[in-house]
Amino acid sequence: MKKLSIIFCAIALVFCCTMSDANAAPKAKKYTGTVVALTDYIKGTETLTKAEAVEKAEKGIPVVLKVGTTKAGKLYFVINEDGSFGGKNLAKYAANKKVIVEGIKKIKNGVNYIIATKISSGD
Repeated sequence: MKKLSIIFCAIALVFCCTMSDANAAPKAKKYTGTVVALTDYIKGTETLTKAEAVEKAEKGIPVVLKVGTTKAGKLYFVINEDGSFGGKNLAKYAANKKVIVEGIKKIKNGVNYIIATKISSGD
């Protein structure tokens, strides 16, 4: 009975340790891309100046991160840690050839987004 009790405790301990690792929060990663306005991207235009990006973001036009260099690149909405849309912060980096968004990537209902902890220039 004592051996059975020890084996049961050992199994429970292994199970608890495994579950705590599975429930750990995902770690932030760096995603490098370019800043594009969603409406321009749909029309086939991908070049955007900082002034244009800031103006579009102020008007409520989504400014997003395009990861990948081909037409098949993925678009990611950027969300600030407080849950607000991060397009205005992202627009400040539109003049850069590369932008690095550090955060946690998620997909919900087919929509790609990054909960950003940091946005910086990749130039």
